[in-house]
Amino acid sequence: MPKAVDVATVDIQALAKTVERLEARLAVVEAALTAATVCPPLGVASAADLTEHMTNASSRSGAELQDSATAAWNTIGVVSLAGRTLIVLGGAYLLRALTEAGLIPVPAGAAAGFLYALIWLALSARVSSGPTASAIFHGLSASLVGFPLVWEITARFALVSPAKGATLLGGFAGLLLVGARHARHQSVAWFAAIGAVITALTLAVGTAATLPYTAVLALLGIATLWLGYIDDWVGLRWPVALAADLMVLVVTVQALQPGAQYAGALSMQLSMMAMYLGSFAARVLFLGREVIPFEILQTAAAVCVGFGGALAVRSMSGASVVPLGIAACLAGAVTYGFAFTYVEPRRLRRNLAFFTSLAAVFSLGGIVLVLPRATAVPVIGGLALLCAEWSRRSKRLMLAIHAFVFAAAMASRSGLLASTTIALLAPATAMSATLDLSMLLALITLATCVAWPADVRVRTLATAAARTLRISRLGLLLWTLSGAVVAGLAAVLIVPGSPGPGDAAGLAAIRTVVLAVLTTVLIALPGGSDRVERGWLGYAMLALVAIKLLAEDLPRGRPSTLFVALAVYGVALILAPRLARRRPVD
Repeated sequence: MPKAVDVATVDIQALAKTVERLEARLAVVEAALTAATVCPPLGVASAADLTEHMTNASSRSGAELQDSATAAWNTIGVVSLAGRTLIVLGGAYLLRALTEAGLIPVPAGAAAGFLYALIWLALSARVSSGPTASAIFHGLSASLVGFPLVWEITARFALVSPAKGATLLGGFAGLLLVGARHARHQSVAWFAAIGAVITALTLAVGTAATLPYTAVLALLGIATLWLGYIDDWVGLRWPVALAADLMVLVVTVQALQPGAQYAGALSMQLSMMAMYLGSFAARVLFLGREVIPFEILQTAAAVCVGFGGALAVRSMSGASVVPLGIAACLAGAVTYGFAFTYVEPRRLRRNLAFFTSLAAVFSLGGIVLVLPRATAVPVIGGLALLCAEWSRRSKRLMLAIHAFVFAAAMASRSGLLASTTIALLAPATAMSATLDLSMLLALITLATCVAWPADVRVRTLATAAARTLRISRLGLLLWTLSGAVVAGLAAVLIVPGSPGPGDAAGLAAIRTVVLAVLTTVLIALPGGSDRVERGWLGYAMLALVAIKLLAEDLPRGRPSTLFVALAVYGVALILAPRLARRRPVD
């Protein structure tokens, strides 16, 4: 046994001496190259000759260093390095065998194993330039020794609690990342990220303690995020962020179980969301860069599993969601302020769209959670009208989009969207759609937002976003207005009588007539910035009405109702193209 330990020790010392000799030789080569560059040979007289000589020397030195790096990989060889790594793993298994045999106490064996891993980590961090093959394999050796050791002392030997095991895991992964950044070895950082993710997931399953390892992955996610920002190691953040989102989702599901404690889950959900969103804002604030796809996707994921998960946990536990709503309103206000006071003056359009959209989500969520329906509807409507007027004055498409979003949210919160959908799609026996004052207010607000910013920058922006906005708001207005008219006519013509065979026929005819007439009116409206989209939407709606005639009117109609429906639809088909041609063009 002692001989095996001595062999391992001698091997480590020999490798350290080899590294020192290589560094000394590299210093000699660099000194020689510098001397050759500074002191050109005889015959270099003019400034032009001196410049050419220095350029050639620089090119030769760069090529020689690259050849040296390639030669180092080829000379040492991947097979040789793999063999050395296996020897390192053999030393780790020797420590484990001595510990299992009782020759070394378990705590001492665990400490020796960590010291063994840290030695290889230190050797990896020593090499910060030149050939890095040996250093990368040192980092791999440290990872293969350290991460399994964390799992064993936590899950197998139970030497530490899950919380302390999570601390050990985070500390070891952090040291690997620090060493990788110090030596500029991205491969070692990948070993740290992947090893920590796998170890955290297995420990969460093995110890049935998800929360501490979720915290480790969240912190590791922020660390890899900033490594991508500062050192351009952009790939590291993706797997760690995905694992952190997954773990927060698992924590949420566990907190929803009967009798579960939700305080830890709630803090974890909100903390992870705050850390990621705060990092994104700090990058824009201090580095002044545009948002990137990762930030957009991770923001959506963090808000869903963070804020959405916290809302689900609070609701399931019976606790009040008003504090979450207040926090969301404050976050929305702060984000709006940040967007328009810092981002907008710097002409960062993508950042402005990102932060204002995030602010709109928080503001809507907070208003819905804090205020009752009767109060939330006019407040949301006021925000819609404010954004509409602001967009008209500032000629900003983004504010017009926000006006539509708030108006659509108002239609949903008031019940207008649900009632009009029932009026247009429900069978006659289930026809119970009624409109109250809040729904009428939402309909008026939606119509105002559609008409008010009609001359916003949409005139000059022939983009997909602008066309999507036009079609979306026109389509929602046509749908809700048609449903409201159908509900009113049905309440007068059908609902007062007892349900009978004629109810379905009459309701089908009312729907067809209303849809055909309103679609024709939409097409015939005077020209404007959305005239092209009105034509697209109008003809698409007429096609849908034709399908409706085949699916609903013909199977359920009577001769009298079919006459009315077909006559009105036929007139609409005749008038629509003629009215479209006569419509003035701006």
